[in-house]
Amino acid sequence: MKNATRIKVILWSLICAIIVNVNAQNKLENIAESFGDSYFRFEVRGNANRGALSLKLTLTSNLTSYYDINIPIQGNLDTLLKIPTFKVTSAILKIDSIERYIYFIPNDTTKVVFKFDSNGSPDIQYNGPYETIFSETKAIQNLFTSVFNEGTSSNEYLFEPNDYRDRALISMKEKINKIKNSTLSTDSKISLYRTFEAVYARMFLLDPNNGMYIENVNAGMDKDKAKIKNKINLDYYTFLKDLDLNNKDYLLSNYYNEFTKTLLADSVLNLPKTDQISSKDWMKTTTAILAPLLGYSKGYFYDIMLANAYLDQIARGKLLSDGQSKDIIGYFKDKSFFDYLLYQNNINQIRIAHDKGRVYDWSNLVKDDILSEIIRKYPSKTVVVDFWATWCAPCITAMDKIKPIKEKNTDVVFVYITDMSSPRTLWNNQVKNIAGNHFYLSSKQMEKLQKQMNFSSIPTYLIYNKEGELMNQMTGFPGVKKFEEVLRDR
Repeated sequence: MKNATRIKVILWSLICAIIVNVNAQNKLENIAESFGDSYFRFEVRGNANRGALSLKLTLTSNLTSYYDINIPIQGNLDTLLKIPTFKVTSAILKIDSIERYIYFIPNDTTKVVFKFDSNGSPDIQYNGPYETIFSETKAIQNLFTSVFNEGTSSNEYLFEPNDYRDRALISMKEKINKIKNSTLSTDSKISLYRTFEAVYARMFLLDPNNGMYIENVNAGMDKDKAKIKNKINLDYYTFLKDLDLNNKDYLLSNYYNEFTKTLLADSVLNLPKTDQISSKDWMKTTTAILAPLLGYSKGYFYDIMLANAYLDQIARGKLLSDGQSKDIIGYFKDKSFFDYLLYQNNINQIRIAHDKGRVYDWSNLVKDDILSEIIRKYPSKTVVVDFWATWCAPCITAMDKIKPIKEKNTDVVFVYITDMSSPRTLWNNQVKNIAGNHFYLSSKQMEKLQKQMNFSSIPTYLIYNKEGELMNQMTGFPGVKKFEEVLRDR
C-alpha cells in the first residue's frame, strides 16, 4: 500500500512538472505574434530627503540590441515610459547598486515601486511578467558567474578546431546541467540556461582560435606558441544542432539576439545580405548553408535570422526600398516581424538625418591611412580616439567614468572606433547614447590600424593635439585622474 501511495506521489509530481513546463511554453506562445508598445511605470517613494539616485534600464529582445534608458532621480518619482516591444523585451533595472531583471510584453504594463524606509533600505515591489525571475535576480547572477568561471581541468593542448569544439560542447553541457539541476524556479532556469548557451556559444564556439589560445595558455603553453590561426571549415559548425535554436524559450534570453547577429557576420558561413536579393532567395541560400548543420530548414530561428539581416541592412544606412517593404509584408506569416522591421526603418530614417556628420560606416572605404583621414576631419582640435567594442565590458565601464571629463572639456573631440567584431545593429543602437563621433571599420582595416599603432588590446586611447600630432597613447583605462592629467598637458 505504501509503495502504491509512493508511486502515486511520484506520478503526480511528474504531472505537475509537465504542467509547469507546458504553462511556461504557453505563456511564450501566447505572445508569439505581437509587436506594440508596452508601458513601464516606475515609482520611488520615501526618498524626499535623500541624495540623488540614478535609474538605468538596459533593454534587449530577440530583435533589439542592447540600449540604455537613463533617468536621474532627485527625491520621489512617478514616471511612465512607453517602450516599443517585440514579443518579449527583457531588461536589467539598476538603481544605484540594486539590480533586478524585469520583462515587458506588448500592450501590457510593468510596474516597479522602490519604497525607502527611515533606514534607507528599499522595499521593492514588482507587478509584471515573470515575477520569479525578478525575485531571483541575485541568485541567477551568482549562479551564472559561478558556472561561467569554472575552468576546465584538462592539461592537453589543442591544435584542431573540431577537437576544441567537441571539448567545448562537453564543458557547455556540463555547465548547463548544473543550471538545470539548481533550485531556481522553472522560468529562471529557462532564462539562465538559454542565455548561458548563447553567451558561451558566441564567445567560445564561434571563435575557436581564440578559445584554443585560452585553453592552451591555461594548460601551460607559451603565449606566443598558443597563437594558432587555423582555417575553419563549414563542418565545424555542426555544434549549432546542439543549441535547439528554434526553441521559443530563447525569448527569455537576453543574448539570443547577439548570437544570431554574430552568425550573420561570420565569414565562414558567408550568409547573404538582404539588399542583394529577395526574402525568398535569401532564405533559400541561407537554408542551403545552415540546414545541414542545424538538422532543420524552417522555424522561428530562420525568421529571426532574416529579420536581423534586414536590420543589419538598415543599420548600414541602406533603408528599405518600397519593393523590399512589400516583399517583407508578403514573406513573413508572423505580422509582428514586418511590423517591427517597418517601424525600425522609419526610426532609422529619422536617425540618419539626425546623426549625419556624427556616425560613419567606413568599412568599405579604400584609404591607405584611415587614422590620418579621421584626424584630418577635426582641424585645430584636440582629439581623443577611443578604440572599443560592444562586447568589451571594460571599454563601456571606462566610457561611463569618462563622461564627466567630456562635460568639462567641451573643446575636445571624442572619436570612437570599432570594427565588425561588434554587430552593426548593436553598435548602431549603443552609439545613440554615447556623445562623440563614431567610426565603424572592417576587421582588415582594424587589424592594419592595430599594427600601425602597435596595440592589440582594448580599450586603447590616442590623444592628438591641435596640430594633429600624437601626444599620448594608453592601453587600458588609466583612471580618471591620469586621464584628466593627460588632457591638461595637451
